[in-house]
Amino acid sequence: NVFIRLIGSKDRQTSRIQLEVMHRQCFQPGKIETFSLEDIDIGDVNMIEIEHNGHNIDDDWFIDDIIVEMPTKQRTFYFICNQWLS
Repeated sequence: NVFIRLIGSKDRQTSRIQLEVMHRQCFQPGKIETFSLEDIDIGDVNMIEIEHNGHNIDDDWFIDDIIVEMPTKQRTFYFICNQWLS
């Protein structure tokens, strides 16, 4: 299981949100994953916390980047990671 939390400019943060898609396996090598999230208004996204629970032996995966789009505010935030999550 993979979780994300967004920390914003209004000294607010989202809850710890599980990233999942029903009926298919996520986070496969070479794939791009897209998720729709709804939570509180945190303003501009300043930081991201991402984690997994490590229940599977092959839970390590490489994150190139994370893009957060806020269509209602016409804002996009780019976070370069280039690291393994393990």
